[in-house]
Amino acid sequence: MTGGAGFARQGSDSFKQNRALRNKRKRMSDSPYINVRGVKGKRNADFDFKAIQKFREDRRRKSRIITIVISTTLIVLAILLLAIT
Repeated sequence: MTGGAGFARQGSDSFKQNRALRNKRKRMSDSPYINVRGVKGKRNADFDFKAIQKFREDRRRKSRIITIVISTTLIVLAILLLAIT
């Protein structure tokens, strides 16, 4: 067994880590690992939401058509199988 000292150290380290998580995190521009100029740490909100919605609608429409085709094919095959037997 490790003993009381190991468990006490583990508990104090956990407490320090939890306390560090409470502190406010730095912005992206303050990060020493990023070497990009002009990074302000904010997201660029220049999205074309209408294009995204159109893409989603087209994808849903295609998936509906595929679902209908597959289900009708399976129903026709089931009817033919029942008619044969």
